[in-house]
Formats: sequence, C-alpha cells, structure tokens
Amino acid sequence: MLFLVIFSLLGFSLTVFFRHISDSRTLISVAIGCAISANIYTSESVPVFHGGLIYGIDSILYSLFICAVIYKAKDYSVKDAKDMTISTIIAILVSALIELFATWSYTGLGKGAFNIFLGYLFSAAGSLAGVWLMFHFFEWAIKKGFNQYLNILVCILIASFVNSMVYYLGTSLIYETINRFWSPASQAAFVVRVCMAVLGMIGYFINSRYWKPRN
Repeated sequence: MLFLVIFSLLGFSLTVFFRHISDSRTLISVAIGCAISANIYTSESVPVFHGGLIYGIDSILYSLFICAVIYKAKDYSVKDAKDMTISTIIAILVSALIELFATWSYTGLGKGAFNIFLGYLFSAAGSLAGVWLMFHFFEWAIKKGFNQYLNILVCILIASFVNSMVYYLGTSLIYETINRFWSPASQAAFVVRVCMAVLGMIGYFINSRYWKPRN
C-alpha cells in the first residue's frame, strides 16, 4: 500500500512539474502515456491487496490522464483538451489492436483474446463518455461562477466515476457476471480515484498560485 501512496505522490508531482517547465505538448505526452499504461498495469495484472480490496496503479494512471486533460482545458481551451482526448482514445485503440495480435500470436484467436480487446474498447468508451461529460460540467460551472478549485475537483470525479462505471459494467457483460461491477477491485478503484481527485485539485492549486505553467 505504501508503494501506491508513493507512486501517487510521485505521479502528481511530475505532472505538476512537467506542466510548469514545458508547453502544451508535454501534457499530451503525459495523457497518452498514462491512458495506455492504465490499460496495461491493471489491478488484475499488478494487484495490491489491502483491507479486503484489490488496488491497482491503473486508477492512479487514469486519474493522471484526467488531470492532464482538465489542466489542458483550463490553461488553453476546451477545444485543445478535446483534441488531446481524441488523440489519447486513438492511442488506446491502437494499443488494443496490438494487444489483440500479441495475444493471438501466443494463445490463438480465442475468447480470451477477444475479451481483452473488448476490455480496451470499454475503457476507451468510458474515457470518452467521462471526459465529454466533464467538459459539459466544466463549461457550465465557469458560466455559473463556481470556485475554480471545486470545479477541478468535481470534473476529475465525474470523468473518473463514469469511466469506472462503463468499464466495470462492460467487463461484467463480457465475463457474464455482475459481480465485477461491485468487486473488491472496482470498490478500490472508486476509493483511489476520490483520493486522486483531491490530489489533482491540490496540484492545480500549487500550479495556479505558486508555480504557473508556461504557454
């Protein structure tokens, strides 16, 4: 569990650092790298057991992806953030095809290979749905004069929860068991993403108050 805490703090520290020292292209690299890695290093492939729940670094990596997207929308524009999201989704789909062909070459093109591929598709669909809903709230909150830090926090929570619900519901359908939707892994994912949302808000506060990003 200590590993997850250290990984979380290190990940957000690096995201804040990269946002400060470089331009918008760095956020694109962070977003794509985190989104792809989140689909590889899942709670199933790299599990961390604690308190009856199964944690994984995928929830941390996905939260970093969301932070990069919302930082992009805040620092530049929602249009730029949408373009970055589309690029990330395409990267996830390419990774899904690579994973499909790699599994095919090792075990054959059976049900297991397609299940993994479908898992990527549900992850991409959940990411797209969550981020687009986040953008709608983000723009609405700005028009209503919401506190900018509260806006960031809620945006990260919206995107994270929608992604989790779509992914775990989708994989429940794939494996024909609803237990995956509220399993120890899915419960841990919700816990981690709440914590990551708070860190994301803190990271934005540090950037906007003390360490502004470069344009």
